[in-house]
Order: sequence, then C-alpha cells, then structure tokens
Amino acid sequence: MRLETTAKFCLLLLAAVCASSCKGQAGGYWQDPNGGYHGVGQNGAAPGALAKMQQVQQAGQMSFVEWQDPAEAAFFAQLPQGWQISGGTQRTTRIEPHYVIRAKSPRGGVQLFMDDPRIAIRQVPSMMTMRMGMREGQAIPSAWGGRLLLERYQPAPQAAEQYVRQAWCPNASDFQGGIVTGQTQDLNQQFGAIAQTEGKQIHIDVGELHYHCGDRIG
Repeated sequence: MRLETTAKFCLLLLAAVCASSCKGQAGGYWQDPNGGYHGVGQNGAAPGALAKMQQVQQAGQMSFVEWQDPAEAAFFAQLPQGWQISGGTQRTTRIEPHYVIRAKSPRGGVQLFMDDPRIAIRQVPSMMTMRMGMREGQAIPSAWGGRLLLERYQPAPQAAEQYVRQAWCPNASDFQGGIVTGQTQDLNQQFGAIAQTEGKQIHIDVGELHYHCGDRIG
C-alpha cells in the first residue's frame, strides 16, 4: 500500500514545530530555509504551521520535493527542498507500523516531525480492566504482541501538551490553542462512516497547540 502524505497532511500531524524566536520583540519568529526570520504572531501567539509554510511558498521563498519512505516505500511526502530529512516506516511490532518523518531547516531554526514510535497506543480503562486489577497508567500486553497504555481519553490539545512536556520540553509554558473544528468534523465524518460498517464507534480530535520553550516557540 502506498500512502501519499502531502505537505498539508504532514503538517497537520506534527505535534510541534520548534523555531527560534527573536529577543526583544513582542511576537514569535521562525526561520526560513534561507536563514531569514518571519513574524508569526502578536503577543507570542503563533498561527498554524501550515499557514506559515503556505505564506512562504506563495511568496516564492520555498519549493517542495517528493521524499519517499526509504524503509518500505510505503508512503511519500512533499517536503521543503534543501532541508535535512530522515525517517521512514518503523515497526514496534510486525503489525504496528509508524510512518516517521523528521525534517530540519538548513540552519536548524525549524524542525518538523510526523509520528513518534515512542507514543504508546492507549486503551480507555473500563470496569473490566479494574476487575482484572489493572489501573490507569499501567502498560499491559496487547493481542498483537505490543503494549497498551491504560489512560482516559484526552482531547487533542491536552494530549499534545502532555507529549510536548514528556518528549520535547519539560519546562514548556504559555500553551495556547484548541480543537481545529473543521478538520475534526471532516475526519469524523470520513472515518465514522467506515467504523459504522464494522459496528464500531470512533471519535477523532484535530488540535493545534502553541507554546514557549525558553527562547523558542513551538
């Protein structure tokens, strides 16, 4: 199976976009591939990563090239030309693939990423798991040979904030953002119909989160 991951789709799946900030200015800044800095908001509030990339592309300051999964050729993505790119399909178990992308601008001012094999699949605790002596926060074996983390459902912005603190910046602050309503509705309509044919229910959240990590913004 070959998956096409466009720049838009890729950016929507990023947990964070880390950029340098310009000290002494009210707004945050991010660095383009040519080393220039661009304002991304007022009072430290940055707009979406996708919007910033589109603005630069439309201004003729950025071009994209196709990058293909080097491990299994399972997907490809349109990514900024000249950036350092790595990743590919990574499997924690035979049937649990992760489609990983890591991209860094030439001067390292901007880092983009998609997926993280360290993120465990969650299972919502239930009366059955409680009766079996399993508690929230416990990792339990899965039927496919991997691990499941028992944890209550978290909306996308809350889950992203937890991930940022655990994986990227323990002292992150000034979190802002929320649910991206249009994308959330579209994906629930698309995948909800598929789930119903299998007698299942599904809910998907799409969220956007902005934060500060020292003198950087994410």
